[in-house]
This record gives sequence, C-alpha cells and structure tokens, in this order.
Amino acid sequence: MTKPTLGTPPGLVKGAGAARTIAAVAKPRPRGRAEVESAILASARNLVAERGPAGVALRDIAEDAGVNFGLVYHYFGTKDQLLDDVYARATENAAARLGEVEHLDEALELLMSLGDGTTARLVAWAVLDGRDPAELFGESPALAVLAELVRRDALASGHRVRADDARVFAAMAMVLALGWRLFGPMALTVAGAASGDPRHYAKQVQAHVREFARAAVGPGLPAGAVTSGTTDG
Repeated sequence: MTKPTLGTPPGLVKGAGAARTIAAVAKPRPRGRAEVESAILASARNLVAERGPAGVALRDIAEDAGVNFGLVYHYFGTKDQLLDDVYARATENAAARLGEVEHLDEALELLMSLGDGTTARLVAWAVLDGRDPAELFGESPALAVLAELVRRDALASGHRVRADDARVFAAMAMVLALGWRLFGPMALTVAGAASGDPRHYAKQVQAHVREFARAAVGPGLPAGAVTSGTTDG
C-alpha cells in the first residue's frame, strides 16, 4: 500500500503518482544545459516536497525530469548538493518576490499567499529530518528583506526598531505563513469554521496580517525594541 506523503491527501496519492508518471512520459525532453538544469531542479523540488528527501533518489529525479541520470550528477553533484541548491533557490525566489513590494503589510500579504505550498513542505521535511537550518538555508535573504521592511516602515512612522527585534518578527512571520500553508485546512476544520479551504478566508487573513504589520511598526513595540536613540545593526 502506498503511504500518504506530507501535504498530500491519502486518497489522492495513487492518482497523483499515476498523473506524474503520465506527465513525465508525455512532456518533451529538455534540451540544452539551461533546460536540463531547470527540469532537474523542478523535479527535485516537487518530488522532495511530496515524499521527503529520504524517499527520493537521484534516479527518481532524472526519470521525472526526463533526463539522463548522468546529467543530474554532472550538473549538481550528489543528492545533498542538489538539495542544497533546491533550498537555496526557494529562499532566493521568495526574496526576489518580497523585494518587489514597498511596505511590510504588502510583504506579509504576499508571504501568506506565495506559491502553492511546495516550499512549506520542503521546509517541513527538512525540520522532520533533523537538518541543521544554518547549514541548509544559511541566513534567509527573504527574511532579511522582511526585517528591513519592519525597520523602514517603523522609522517612517516615527519609531525605531532594533535589528534583532526586526529579525524576530520576520521569523514569526515565516512560521505563520508556513504553518498556514501546511495546517490551515486542518486547523479550520477542527476550529469548526464554515469552510476548510483557506482560500475562502483570503480577505479575512489579509486583514489580520495588516493588523500584525501595524503592531510591528507602531508605538506598541515589544520588549527589547526601542523608540529612540541608537539601534543595533
């Protein structure tokens, strides 16, 4: 019996696998280095998010990407090296998107709706596997953007926020966004909400996120934050 995977409803596992196999056969094989690398990274990202790192071999990735197994090793090296690249690109892509907005509330709204949940599952698998976050992710460029928006918006409102307080807020925001992606449907269901689909509450969530942003940059600062004088960083 096929085991359910993280973020995949048990009843859909078999069908999803069959659909993936059919798609792998039907899609054209990538040509040239750029296409091959892109296909490998996309397949690695999707398969690892679905099964976890331990459940995916380089040959699985090569087959799903429609490329020769040797090319995976040639372009990315070992499985761990490929996964490092997958995780790094996930945070870089998020940082690029967050860099397009000007204010914290906009960034938080984007963070709550960014992607299809694949990145959230990647992070969850990394935590479950006991991977060292410092080694795997380093300092997230996406969270650095978020922390800078906290300090910038606070300063525009006449307040100063210490660099470390801004980083703590960014970390909390990441946990909120990832948790909503992973557990939103379950949490809504057990809370007795009228719908278990987070998309049904998109406007309501955005309103809560705006309040969250205002609390971060307004006068009601958390312990450790400062409103005048010198800030660290």
